[in-house]
Amino acid sequence: MARNDKQNISVNTINTNNIDLQTIIDLNHLTAKCFEKAVPLDETIERVGEADLLVILKSDIKIIGYGTNNIIPFETNEINYFGSGFIDLNFRGQGLYHLLNQKRITCIDSKYIMTRTQNPKVMHGFNHLCQSFNYSMNPSIEGIIDSFALKVAKSQYQDCNDQMICKNAYGRELMANTPKPTDFTKHMVKDLDVDNGDAIVLVGIKQ
Repeated sequence: MARNDKQNISVNTINTNNIDLQTIIDLNHLTAKCFEKAVPLDETIERVGEADLLVILKSDIKIIGYGTNNIIPFETNEINYFGSGFIDLNFRGQGLYHLLNQKRITCIDSKYIMTRTQNPKVMHGFNHLCQSFNYSMNPSIEGIIDSFALKVAKSQYQDCNDQMICKNAYGRELMANTPKPTDFTKHMVKDLDVDNGDAIVLVGIKQ
């Protein structure tokens, strides 16, 4: 367990084989709070149960953030897949999302990292993580995609197109109010239709 004494924040890795139902319920409530709408408990149970890594942030005993990761075999290497990642709305703006992601990337040493999202804020966070740990991000902020990064994306999502967009991936807009694209992300998401449930795959390759 790591602790950020300034903010009294602890960062914990959890064995998902021994997690109790109440903790999963707490994670589900946090997810719903971040999405600003209800999330089926079964989805959280499935997501946590399938994870190879669960990282939880706490302020004292209160869960204020969490992230799930999976290890995906790829050729002779592995992909560190960043699944769900959430920070309580009341604790945002303190650098905790990056703190969470730092733990998630250091716990699974991999040449490739990947996630899938509708949220421009996740794109910003993924880019920050790539810059901090010397990964190249695809698509780049200019919308450029390395052909090998596309191969990595398609190894998991065969239906993603050459812009690394998965059409109707979620079947719905996940959040009640998905943040609008920024100048930073506009080239990455110009063909992304969130209302249709589309998602973009992001791939980082270690340099």
